[in-house]
Amino acid sequence: ILENQIQLAAAREAIADELRVARDLAEQKASEAENLLAQNEAVFHSMADGLVILDLQGKIVQVNQAALNIFAIPAPSQLESVLDPRTGLGEFHTLAGDLLPFGDWPQSQAARGVCISNLELEFICSQPATRFLGSFNAVPVNNRQGNRILAALTFRDITALKRSEEVLRRTEQLAVTGRLAASIAHEINNPLSAVMNLLYLAEHQILGDPKAAELLNKAQKELRRVAA
Repeated sequence: ILENQIQLAAAREAIADELRVARDLAEQKASEAENLLAQNEAVFHSMADGLVILDLQGKIVQVNQAALNIFAIPAPSQLESVLDPRTGLGEFHTLAGDLLPFGDWPQSQAARGVCISNLELEFICSQPATRFLGSFNAVPVNNRQGNRILAALTFRDITALKRSEEVLRRTEQLAVTGRLAASIAHEINNPLSAVMNLLYLAEHQILGDPKAAELLNKAQKELRRVAA
């Protein structure tokens, strides 16, 4: 009986040790998971690009601060309303100005399983009144079984970039126009100079005809005015 009691006590001690090891391991894994979650949250909210995760019904699951800043909206619930076409608060337009149907909105395509990359659109919001040009990416998110459950939308504000590109384009156009004008002026001035020289020679050939000399002199003056 004593031996059985000793064996039973040893078994209980072994089980207790195993439980302690399992508990310590579980606590360690939980701590690691919490740290990883905190790191992911920090990365999520420190991103310069906007990131919005929505379910397949268009409800926002998670949104970072950059997304709210780009849309100039303080709260996720307001952003959800703006991205809901039924409210009429927001619209996507192509850069050519065409209204984009809701089915072609980036998050709508991702909800259908379509991946979108670097799609440049203008978003116009009536309340609050704001608009921006953005480069949008959207991807579907599947669970382990391969079922589509979410849509992830990332974007960046390219308004300033597009304005800079437009200024550069106009500057290049002006430069081309200037070079063309200079080329045309050069092509015109060459024959004008030749004509002026011929008129000068002709003027000195008809010194006995004051009227003709006066007309030739006037012609030279007009040609000099054109060549100036």
